[in-house]
Amino acid sequence: MWRTAFCFVLAMSFVGPVAVKADDGVDARLEAEARLLFKAVLADERAAEPCELAPEWDTYSIPEAVGRDYLGLTLHAELSSPFNATKPQDILDLAGISGALCSLEAARKLASERRTQFEAGASRTLLIQTTRYTFPVFSDDYRTAVLVVSHIAEGWARTPDGLRRLPVEAVGYAAVYARSDHGWSRVTTIQLFIT
Repeated sequence: MWRTAFCFVLAMSFVGPVAVKADDGVDARLEAEARLLFKAVLADERAAEPCELAPEWDTYSIPEAVGRDYLGLTLHAELSSPFNATKPQDILDLAGISGALCSLEAARKLASERRTQFEAGASRTLLIQTTRYTFPVFSDDYRTAVLVVSHIAEGWARTPDGLRRLPVEAVGYAAVYARSDHGWSRVTTIQLFIT
């Protein structure tokens, strides 16, 4: 008996960790709730500019205190969003964001075009914004959800000495939502960083 267990552990150490896929029903529920949640999130946020929404999930962790206070966790650790193979375009309500979500390449191309127009024009400032979301973390009963929202702004200004790049500004916060019979609504926003 002990030889079998030893051989299994030894074999696993050579093979490496085994990925375990969650039950399809759990994944389906997680994705369905995320879609409903993001309808409320996008309604609460200001309207995004073309290509402003990042095409990948952010990886910023939910602080321990937020998880303890709003999700009822007793672990003393920061929370990472659950592994999920979805992309933001799979979850966000595309009809409601009209062009705000595009590929990284398209976002870079648009930013380059806007900088070129700014350099050739007479505008005094140019601001290019990026908004990133983490995939939400839900409570066990799907009645509470927390996600991190990050807004990053790169700017340029026209000065008498020429064009000047402004310092990058960033703000990030944990957005806490509660679910009722009427859908998801924001409970509070907790500032995490500002530059």
